[in-house]
Amino acid sequence: MKARTLNSTLQSVSLVCVLLVSLFSSCVDDSSTGPSHVDNNDYSASEPFSFKIPVASRSGLALDAINGDIEIRGISDADSVRIWGERRVESESVVDATEHLQELSVEITEGTDEVKVKTVQPNETHSRNYVVDYHLELPKSWQISVDHINGNIDISFMEGDLDVNLINGNIIIENIDGNIDADLTNGNMRFWDIKGNVGGNLMNGNIDGKIYLPSSGSCDLDITNGEIDLSIPQSTSATFSAEVTNGTITITDLSLQDETVTQTSITGRLGSGDGQIDLLTTNGNIVVDGF
Repeated sequence: MKARTLNSTLQSVSLVCVLLVSLFSSCVDDSSTGPSHVDNNDYSASEPFSFKIPVASRSGLALDAINGDIEIRGISDADSVRIWGERRVESESVVDATEHLQELSVEITEGTDEVKVKTVQPNETHSRNYVVDYHLELPKSWQISVDHINGNIDISFMEGDLDVNLINGNIIIENIDGNIDADLTNGNMRFWDIKGNVGGNLMNGNIDGKIYLPSSGSCDLDITNGEIDLSIPQSTSATFSAEVTNGTITITDLSLQDETVTQTSITGRLGSGDGQIDLLTTNGNIVVDGF
């Protein structure tokens, strides 16, 4: 196993900033540097990064991020994994942001079976923002695991299974021929042109989906506060269950057999009932339409 960490030499600060630091360094209070808290994040310092890793015998990628946006694209017949983006620190001055940029790095571990990518930053930020924006291109057959805290995740054109966990931000997953398991606390989920099993769990936000359920496949969407808006083919075969605590359920252009309707639920069968669709919201509406 081989590990690499990106922490390249800082780019030169502008001449004006250098002259200011040189001229007034004797007047600066030492308490304003180092680990002290900053008052705002109006200025930033950044550096690009780039990696290219051979596919070899690997079949998966795991990304452990903290702050920033993530974009992942599957590529047919790719012989390498491309990882690039920007490291950025936001602080109260360019000088302070540049100084602390050296504390932010991207660590790459090349394992036998998978590539691991990790954001490394101080445990205590002292009110600075440490941000890494990622772009990744990799074989579309690979399995992907993403653990993220703050930012948006955009994944498309993959055929392997996806496991996505995010605290704050939006998850957009499009043109996928694999299985999806996604968990989000605050934000919106979009599953579009999905041909695989889908599991989505969301605390606060909405789920928008266009899903082609595979034979004997499953779609399980669960929201605490928010709306589910799902489109499925009229030819879908699955047992169907939609339930709300506070909200409404609307089903259009679908033939639901053995239907049972209550004030808070609708159950029944689509086609021969080979697969399974379970939709649940606590506070919000459920809208399902056939196409």
